[in-house]
Amino acid sequence: MGSDPHAVAMAACFVTGCLLIDALRERAEDMTLVLLIVLIVLANLAGGLLLSALAPALDTMPALEPIVLASGSD
Repeated sequence: MGSDPHAVAMAACFVTGCLLIDALRERAEDMTLVLLIVLIVLANLAGGLLLSALAPALDTMPALEPIVLASGSD
């Protein structure tokens, strides 16, 4: 029976987080800052994944067109 690599990675992250929280339980202010940063990173990652799944791909040609026309090359 094989194990899913994503599940193993998630479990490892969870265990690491639990060990970090246990090690820093005496320093609640520092742990609050660390958890807040992790929350912000996860929210940004989730937003990026959602945007990439729902939004169409960006077309860079309209942004490059004035540069190409100004350079005179075809």
